Amino acid sequence: MTDLSLSMSPKLAQRMNLQQIIALNQFVSLPPTAVGHVLDDIARDPQKFEDMFVESNASGKPDVQAVFGSLVTSSLGYLKKGNSGLIMDPPSKEIAEAVSSKTIEITPEVTYVGREKDKPLIMFSNFISEQPRLSVQQIKIPDHFKNAKKLYAHISSQREYVNSKLRESYVAIGEQQREFLARSEPTTLNVFCQKDLADKVGVSTSLVSRLMKNKSALVQPASSNSPYVLEISQLMPSKEDLGRFLVVRGINQILSEEDPSNPFSDMEIKQRLGINSARRTVSKYRSEAGIPEARLRVNYSGERQIPYFLK
Repeated sequence: MTDLSLSMSPKLAQRMNLQQIIALNQFVSLPPTAVGHVLDDIARDPQKFEDMFVESNASGKPDVQAVFGSLVTSSLGYLKKGNSGLIMDPPSKEIAEAVSSKTIEITPEVTYVGREKDKPLIMFSNFISEQPRLSVQQIKIPDHFKNAKKLYAHISSQREYVNSKLRESYVAIGEQQREFLARSEPTTLNVFCQKDLADKVGVSTSLVSRLMKNKSALVQPASSNSPYVLEISQLMPSKEDLGRFLVVRGINQILSEEDPSNPFSDMEIKQRLGINSARRTVSKYRSEAGIPEARLRVNYSGERQIPYFLK
């Protein structure tokens, strides 16, 4: 099994400031847990969100029409919802200013449990499960906060749609990469780009790009008891990525077998690879991993393996 500790994987849990997360991302790209906190804040203090809609062109605050206007054209790149047209992305900057400043924990939304000769077991976090949140009526936002109430309903509706597409996407990725999820060998990954996923779940490539931004998965391979975290983008390799994996596997094998007192030069490694690869490619991958050239690798005690996945 490949040592994916060399993959520069993200941490299982990351603690981040809610306001910063919202300010730095389009709303549709936010972690579902962050959106849940926004909804909680609207329900807890609707007045702060009602103030977002104060009519003030000079202040630059959004008016009601700017957020809840009629459905817009696809040229603006907003989120498509089924056959009902498009719904607008809420204004992240203004919402970031209205939510409470607190630290939240971001964890992977999906866990893949690899199984030999079978599809992986796929488990979703509570944040993207099919369990619906409380409706506007159930949370009882007073009627005189009509815009805050409408914002809550708007975000809830969008998040329900986004979560459904996230679940579909994670299932499609798991089925496509079942062999890798069982063995954790990067060369067994299949080419599966954003367009492939978009076609599979019936959305635009642009939406897939935003949905998958900064997303990660917890992977428990069948061949190991040690789970690890991978960015979702690493489970969606291109043809070029797969070519790199093959070269990296060959270089790592050669480096693991070389005589520490007489290391191979990049040209010697290239000649031993047995696949069509240039010496400069060997040099590039080796230097990117911080592995010294041959003359500095004599009796070298540092890392001798190149990560499959780049930062």
